[in-house]
Amino acid sequence: MYNSQSLPRQRFLVPVLPPAIQNGAGPLPFGMMRPLPQPQQAPSEHEILRLRNDIDTLSEQLTEMRAQLCSACLSVDSRLSTALHTPFEEDAQPTPSPSRLLMSAAAMKPLQHMNVTLPRRELTMLNPLMPIRPPFPPPPKPQKVYAETSCSGRSQASTSSISITIRWNAVWTIGEESADSEENLLAFLQRAFSESVCWFEARSLLLFVNPYNCITMPTRTFRYSAISRLITYSLRQAEMIILFTGESGSGKSFLAEQAILGLVERTAKPNSVILGAIQSSILLLQALNSVTTPINPRSSRMVHWWEVNVKDGRLQRVVLRHFLSEASSKRCQASIFTTIASQMSSAEKEKFRISGFQLGYGTTANISLTDIKAALSSLCLPFEDAFRILAACALLNNLMFYEAEDGVDIENITDMEDAAFLLGLSALSLFKRLISRSVIVHKEEATGMKTLSIARLERDHLVAALYSRFVQTVIRRTNALLEISINNESEDGSVNDDSGMGSVTEIGSSRVDIIDICGLTGVNQRGTRTLHELCANMAAEKTRHFFMRTTLPHREVKETSLFMDFLKPKFGFFNIVDQACDNSRGSMQNVIEMVQQRKSDFTFIHVSPEEILVRHYEGRVPISYNITKIVENNRNTIRKEMVRLFDAKSTSFKLVASLFSGDLNAMAQSDQYQPRVLKCPAVDSDQTFSQQFLNKVDTLLKKCASRPHQIVHCMKTNNTCDFSKFNADIVRLQMKQWQLQKAISNVEMEDKEIIPPLDSKTIGIIKLPPERSYAIRNNRKHYFPQRRTMVVDYQDMTSGVSLRAGDVVNTLSFHSEDAYLIMTANDERAAVPCRFTEKSILPATVFNV
Repeated sequence: MYNSQSLPRQRFLVPVLPPAIQNGAGPLPFGMMRPLPQPQQAPSEHEILRLRNDIDTLSEQLTEMRAQLCSACLSVDSRLSTALHTPFEEDAQPTPSPSRLLMSAAAMKPLQHMNVTLPRRELTMLNPLMPIRPPFPPPPKPQKVYAETSCSGRSQASTSSISITIRWNAVWTIGEESADSEENLLAFLQRAFSESVCWFEARSLLLFVNPYNCITMPTRTFRYSAISRLITYSLRQAEMIILFTGESGSGKSFLAEQAILGLVERTAKPNSVILGAIQSSILLLQALNSVTTPINPRSSRMVHWWEVNVKDGRLQRVVLRHFLSEASSKRCQASIFTTIASQMSSAEKEKFRISGFQLGYGTTANISLTDIKAALSSLCLPFEDAFRILAACALLNNLMFYEAEDGVDIENITDMEDAAFLLGLSALSLFKRLISRSVIVHKEEATGMKTLSIARLERDHLVAALYSRFVQTVIRRTNALLEISINNESEDGSVNDDSGMGSVTEIGSSRVDIIDICGLTGVNQRGTRTLHELCANMAAEKTRHFFMRTTLPHREVKETSLFMDFLKPKFGFFNIVDQACDNSRGSMQNVIEMVQQRKSDFTFIHVSPEEILVRHYEGRVPISYNITKIVENNRNTIRKEMVRLFDAKSTSFKLVASLFSGDLNAMAQSDQYQPRVLKCPAVDSDQTFSQQFLNKVDTLLKKCASRPHQIVHCMKTNNTCDFSKFNADIVRLQMKQWQLQKAISNVEMEDKEIIPPLDSKTIGIIKLPPERSYAIRNNRKHYFPQRRTMVVDYQDMTSGVSLRAGDVVNTLSFHSEDAYLIMTANDERAAVPCRFTEKSILPATVFNV
């Protein structure tokens, strides 16, 4: 906090009296009297705003501590209150209550500024029973320590003092004067950033300027207070969608993860299995789908979408609906391969047949291998099985083909044999699938040899299909574990205690969706991008267009010409590529010819024989994309004979067989089914990759437009991820690309209170909950209906219902103090003593996904 003298206030004087004068030996000398403080100048509005923000931050911290203490007191003995006043062990007699003089001095000053300066000798004379104890050492001063990050060697800030939580936590409001021009808005953001402020509120828009701080506390990860207050605001609504927008590297994924963790912590039980499952899934998906780029050490290759349902203040449902924009297995780009290369021991590498596995681009791992193993274990995935799949992907990526007289051959045949061993396959069967292909000649199947380019392409498709299905398995396992954990906890109890003091949040029912869509990648980077990155950047374009359509005046929002270039019916670029994909003989050359014929119709696209140049953001950001394999990659298909390798009869590795079981069943039911490399859930399986991915993004944005939503826009402050470094040119460029100044100064935006301030008068007020769905017995909540199992044979004499041991019944409520009202499978009701039943555990076969 700031110095207490920043605001003038009247102070009472507590003179330090010597012993002789205090005992009445004489008058107080003139030199011992303290003069009254001189009145100071009135504080400025800027100082008052800073103090109010600090007060709001401390108020929220005290509120969270109060909620934690209330919930902790439920499981602690009632002697806790007496233990707080227990004397020290070395005290010979109990310590009496403090003197009135000290109590009055404490009441005269605020808690955070109280500094009693009476010497220890004087305190003893005021209270002779108080033992003399050496004074406590002064608290250490907060020191800023700069440590090298493990991902890219960039500096981030950490601290050993809890006072750092006040920094980067304040939320400033952007006024009309500060947003009347781009230069004024930039100057305002830069001045606030220099004072450790990174959160801003402007009408219905929440703005985050990333300081790239990595702050951890001794017991938990630091969380921005703005995120906590945004969660509180979302839980008070019946429906809310939180959409994170911005460029790649602006911190969208980090904030989205903070939001889902804070939401689960707020609505689930303390130390819940649900929170552990969410944390494990976040860690694994970050390791599996994050790629290190020159400007972003954690560039995600996935659209994140969490769906959370809360009923009566209690977590009801959490579902992960993520979908991939690209498989990060190509060239072992994912962070998990960096972790394996740098942290796995030589013995473990030898076990997984990758003894010489190293990465050539020299990045260091940012995720611990121990944490990855623990996360896999918490999701019921044996880490040995998971690492067998990852090691096989690394070996298959390393296969090198060369042209032979009769086709193609594999140069490093040992790596192929090791990959076959890890996948539980026959090495000969895998070798045949990699170098040959089946063709239809005169309605009969024959074997033909592949060309060098086709062999490499199908190798990449095999690795991508294997890797993406493993990622989807992680998501399915997480959803299955969340469903079982939530059902069990809903029967055991609630996050709120019976007195209603377990949570400060108003009790209610709400549905919250947290969405993080990929940002624009490949800006100012060498080399060309792939089709998957082109689709991801088009999704970023759609998100930016939705942002401007939501925040700008309607008369200034126009349909961008880039959308017309790509998505125009029949003659858009993606439609031309889709037409080539529909034709079995379609190729890149057909695409180039059709684009050249309509060259005048394209505004922001220029096509050359090997690449396409797209000028994003109305021509401001040019990015090149490689189109040599654009038709084959957009087809997004993997050959059926390659999928049949992973039949349960062909492989001894059960986890690998389960990855392709859905495709094998569909192929058995229909000959027209074509397995896909990357699959987006709940879309037409016959669509190309661009159609699947962009249609899924359109569905998300339409959902945001039709429901109440809150946009959190994130901005980069520099391209090197340096802590607390504000590059005005980079921020100005983002402001122009997203037209932030017009969005903030738009008077048509709904002027709502995004983050309501915490008022001490309303903190303790909790709305009455709706009708209970539970009953209280022995100071414990029992939720109904419940799934229970009979442990003995029993017949209800009143209803005549007979039950056998092992029968599963549906418990509706308590019939009496010691009996349940149950319903059988035949809809018959009966009263059964509680001691004759036990909770029924869901079958473990749910995990067979």
